Amino acid sequence: MENTRFYIKVKNLYQGQKIVIPFLETSISKGIITNIVGKNGVGKSSFLSALNGELSVEEFTASIGTEKIDVKKNVEIVKLTSDFFGYEFLKSIEFVEYILRLYRREIKSNMEVSQKMMEDLSMKEFEYTLVKNLSQGTKQKLAFIATVLTSCKIMLFDEAFEHIDRKSLQEIFRILDMVRKESYILNVSHTGILDDLENVKLDLEGLISYEN
Repeated sequence: MENTRFYIKVKNLYQGQKIVIPFLETSISKGIITNIVGKNGVGKSSFLSALNGELSVEEFTASIGTEKIDVKKNVEIVKLTSDFFGYEFLKSIEFVEYILRLYRREIKSNMEVSQKMMEDLSMKEFEYTLVKNLSQGTKQKLAFIATVLTSCKIMLFDEAFEHIDRKSLQEIFRILDMVRKESYILNVSHTGILDDLENVKLDLEGLISYEN
């Protein structure tokens, strides 16, 4: 299996007016879950947000082999959170379709897959429920389904599985075990929830330096 690494270089990553990461350079392997670890406040979530083009960075380089990745355009990177701000009045199935259209994915077959995933994750009864009325665990499952269906090369999960029931987690593990073969998956969790899958720990604190 080809495994060209996902290269990342960050210089002066800001959270508001504060520099959270002065300098960081690393690369990520495909086919394995990369768990970002480090003490509270070191910048784990900020790092994922920067990868998704959400934060101000003085210099950001991202590439897979010779292919440059523009994090501001988000064409190959997906990070969906379960707060659903702005999507509260969409039904679950409408949210999935919206994300597919946003990422310009084929609708019909992917919607069929989404319905099967909802059934497997015990949320079929919430297919036409407004997002605002879903439990936190069901919201996390919905965000996971939409993320996987984008088929993006780079998938970012930030505390994405903490409220999901154990039975559904086993199904999510099964899906991730397939998805990781074609994607670069980065995960932040304080509970080590994906440790049962083949993974590598990336110590963010150990990578941060103050000189480039």
